[in-house]
Amino acid sequence: MPHVRGPWPPGCLAVVALFSLVHSQHYQGRLAVTVQGSPCLPWASVQAKARGKDQNFNPPVPLVENFCRNPDGDQEGAWCYVGGGKPGDYEYCGLNYCEEPVDEVTVDGQSQDLEAAIDGRTTEEKFQPFFNEKTFGAGEADCGLRPLFENKSRADQTEHELLESYIGARIVEGWDAEKGLAPWQVMLFRKSPQELLCGASLISDRWVLTAAHCLLYPPWDKNFTADDLLVRIGKHSRTRYERGIEKISMLEKVYIHPRYNWRDMLDRDIALLKLKRPITFSNYIHPVCLPDKQTAARLLQAGYKGRVTGWGNLKETWVASPSEVQPSVLQVVNLPIVERPVCKASTRIRITDNMFCAGYKPDEGKRGDACEGDSGGPFVMKSPQNNRWYQMGIVSWGEGCDRNGKYGFYTHVFRLKKWIQKVIDRPES
Repeated sequence: MPHVRGPWPPGCLAVVALFSLVHSQHYQGRLAVTVQGSPCLPWASVQAKARGKDQNFNPPVPLVENFCRNPDGDQEGAWCYVGGGKPGDYEYCGLNYCEEPVDEVTVDGQSQDLEAAIDGRTTEEKFQPFFNEKTFGAGEADCGLRPLFENKSRADQTEHELLESYIGARIVEGWDAEKGLAPWQVMLFRKSPQELLCGASLISDRWVLTAAHCLLYPPWDKNFTADDLLVRIGKHSRTRYERGIEKISMLEKVYIHPRYNWRDMLDRDIALLKLKRPITFSNYIHPVCLPDKQTAARLLQAGYKGRVTGWGNLKETWVASPSEVQPSVLQVVNLPIVERPVCKASTRIRITDNMFCAGYKPDEGKRGDACEGDSGGPFVMKSPQNNRWYQMGIVSWGEGCDRNGKYGFYTHVFRLKKWIQKVIDRPES
């Protein structure tokens, strides 16, 4: 088990906290080889110019020769395009970064803004699409607006508890989901033997987001390819085939973050799945939004509640028989985000800036957590500013399920959004 974060190593390149551009944007060194050992392509080369043609580059330092740079402010750090028969590919460079603690970030007047939005006293905030529709597919313009709820001006049973938590409210335990409550929920399913592997989430009609450890985790002999898996979308029941409602889709390719760390602490526990064919949306199938910087800054605050959905176990398997732990329908729980120092103090595993934790503290007298089988599923929050649901996290890991003084850890989606964009915008994608 790794120890908590120690002193910064000498000569490291500090990274600015969560919602700032990383200092690697100002890197002017001469490193020209990636972590994987690939030589960088010159930025002035025909291949690199073609790949960067539609990218939103704003480099504070010149893109010279073939040196590693960070022209798009990727919070993963400096990178470069690579050749070697990999069209559209890029890789990160091995600069020796230091992780700085993620301080709680505030937006001026955010408490008043949230309260006003919840009370309906503000003009709706305009949603700005982020991805290129040619590669991302359809769905971003209407993401996070559920056909059976927001589009009918109807609230689900407990969403008010999430919204009220932004200005102070109570905590509840989990419950059976209403149908259509989480239309972005995806079941990641193994073909042979047939079994539920993980949760996942629909982010467009072509792309699904999940945890990397659902696909690759050697200690459990996991190393799945697209041919091993399928996804079931629109489901409510865990076991029953829901004719006319659910849709089953094959996968074209899986993409695991190149710096995913399965050995120590599941850092960068994120993966993308590309569907073989675009899925058709319905009342029960609809994509979730991915957060922009402003939304993440507003909502990712200690004490604010998010929602986790999944078909995972209701209890730890060693304390109950299988019939007692497996739900019959999709489960939902609302969980408060926990202060980062409390997250770090709860475990000996090193916590990185690509994670956050959520759950109930022992003195709060309430319970709830994600558990085995929920991995890869979404942690979502609703923005009062535009009434949309955003995926802030991916269920990643925990020490047991719902134990006192322990919390669930989630992959920080906003931190890795640039990686998502780069994968989706590859010509091969």
